[in-house]
Amino acid sequence: MRSPRIHIRGEFVMNGISELLILLLLIGLGGGWLLWRVRRWLGTASRKAPIPKEALDDEPAVSVRRILEDNGYKVVGGKFRQPLRIIVDDRSYQSRYYIDGFAADQEGVYVVKSSRSKQPMEWTGSAVRDRLLPYLGIYQGIHGLLYVDTEAKAVKKITCEWD
Repeated sequence: MRSPRIHIRGEFVMNGISELLILLLLIGLGGGWLLWRVRRWLGTASRKAPIPKEALDDEPAVSVRRILEDNGYKVVGGKFRQPLRIIVDDRSYQSRYYIDGFAADQEGVYVVKSSRSKQPMEWTGSAVRDRLLPYLGIYQGIHGLLYVDTEAKAVKKITCEWD
């Protein structure tokens, strides 16, 4: 059975079911908009730029740049020194990480570390973890690390997955 429609002085007045449906529709639209805004805000808050502004103004060494470009990477940032404060009990220690540059490909942005003749790289899981893993955690949004072997003129892409 249909609900009767009531007209008062030429104006249309809705019945109770219509009012309830419109109220639910407005609540749904408002809730959807609010959810969309919160998700958008959270998404942009967690996506900070992975490359420090100071690194954008610098360049990696010419040999490192050439090797990266020859291997299909675009250099997007240069050398950078990332300060680090370590607190042990009540004592504070200062340290830093030296980054040789930032490069990108179609998969993402990478931290660049180049080989050092005085510190040869041992290619074992534990050695790679101990020497290079900290660089993967310094910046959000970094896809991995590119290890540039300047003697062999080669690039090794290093990513990490937690099992």
